[in-house]
Amino acid sequence: MNFYCLYLFGLLACFADDSEYIELLQRAINENMKPADIKKAIKKWKADHHRA
Repeated sequence: MNFYCLYLFGLLACFADDSEYIELLQRAINENMKPADIKKAIKKWKADHHRA
């Protein structure tokens, strides 16, 4: 597993709703999406209350 995949896991875990997490993760990896494109693809945002 490379840094990009770990970054995707973290990005989606923080912001994507559980109902679309797997689909977005697969799409991001298959299409080699950039972080900005991944954020735009998230339809159901969840708040990240654990950031410092």
